Amino acid sequence: MNWLTTETSVVWRVLDRLCDIFGLCAALPMIAAAVLSLRYLSRYRRLRRLIKSVNGASSRPRALAISFGGSIKMAVADYLRGSYAGTDIPVVEYAAAREVTVESVDDHLRNILAMKHDLQAQGVTELHLFFKGPVALAVLLGALLDNWVGVKIYQNGRSGQYEAWTMLHVAKELGSDERFTMELARAMEPRDG
Repeated sequence: MNWLTTETSVVWRVLDRLCDIFGLCAALPMIAAAVLSLRYLSRYRRLRRLIKSVNGASSRPRALAISFGGSIKMAVADYLRGSYAGTDIPVVEYAAAREVTVESVDDHLRNILAMKHDLQAQGVTELHLFFKGPVALAVLLGALLDNWVGVKIYQNGRSGQYEAWTMLHVAKELGSDERFTMELARAMEPRDG
């Protein structure tokens, strides 16, 4: 049993080397993940600055306030006045009085599509989208408004204030690879609160 109890035995030296090898094997992927995370985070921050730079700078910006269960037009107008001082961004509202159901969702989408056609006829060059309603309808709304003009999406945060969240139509300006990078980095970013 001397081979097992002495510190200089071959068994302990081999186990020591194996532990070193396993430690390196575990550390290398962690280091690579940290480097990639930092790279994606810096790209994400650059893209967020790009999104924030769309400050009603185009010739015909409009805000679209879509709500189910109460109007948000005044809150949107107040936010836009505070965030885009000196820029007049008219607010167009779709406030539905009735509840969204599986049976009524097509009617709501047709009405919103008609509003989109009106905005297109006006020559809108940038859209600020504010939405209060069911998530399933938000997904359909995103599909309806994507591939048009730059659509900047706002979220009502925990503080009760709106904040610029993302853009639907980033692919034209950035390329699909950078769009994917931005979405991945956003998913990895820690949330406040």
